[in-house]
Amino acid sequence: MELGETTAVKHADAPAAEVFTLGSVLQRAALEARDGTAVIGSGLPQLDPSLLDRVRRGVRRLNLLAVRGPETRKILKLPQTTTLGDPALLLEGRLAPSERRSGGVVVAHYSVRRNARTIDKLESHAQRLNARVVYTSDPLDDVLPAIGRAEWVLTSSLHGLVVADVVKTPAMPLARYANNSSDFRFYDYGGSVGRDVQATLLQRVTSADVLDASSWPRPDAIRVRDVADQLRSVTASWFAERRGSS
Repeated sequence: MELGETTAVKHADAPAAEVFTLGSVLQRAALEARDGTAVIGSGLPQLDPSLLDRVRRGVRRLNLLAVRGPETRKILKLPQTTTLGDPALLLEGRLAPSERRSGGVVVAHYSVRRNARTIDKLESHAQRLNARVVYTSDPLDDVLPAIGRAEWVLTSSLHGLVVADVVKTPAMPLARYANNSSDFRFYDYGGSVGRDVQATLLQRVTSADVLDASSWPRPDAIRVRDVADQLRSVTASWFAERRGSS
């Protein structure tokens, strides 16, 4: 069995969790998880420097099967042999690219829905580009096909970018703030798959940009497959050990 093949996932608070995966939750794991808790592909957030020493000490207590990318590995001073990769890459080989694509999609981080004004601006810019908006809080059965059928994707969600890369949809990350094209989440992930992740503001994207989407940066396809294979290996081993000890 490997991650993604379980029949159900039950959320648990950090002290009770058996595994941390998907997202910038590694700092929380380091500070709050029990000794030996597994980590599969989680990464750091934009880390508060005052917490760095505590987080580095904390990760030594964890079972680090994989972290999201080389920037997380570097900051935590982990061995170069540490497995890298975002767990959404496990969809590689499971989600088939659509043969018929139409239109564009703007993938919005779930936090956008907290602010009505932000939603209005987002929807307005998407309409200007003739794009559909999907939110990461929408059902997966809506989000995944929307990305797979799109001709291009603009995303403020890291996993919108990862899924687009898996299904080979041209995608561009969106910056959250002006003059900030270096979002740590994207940079960390991009380093694992050989991908340029310079972000742009949605309001700066033009119709000409999306017409040229086929020329946007892509990940290294071989590295995507290799990272996915490594993640499958470490997760399969972890589940096998759990079965053996139960």
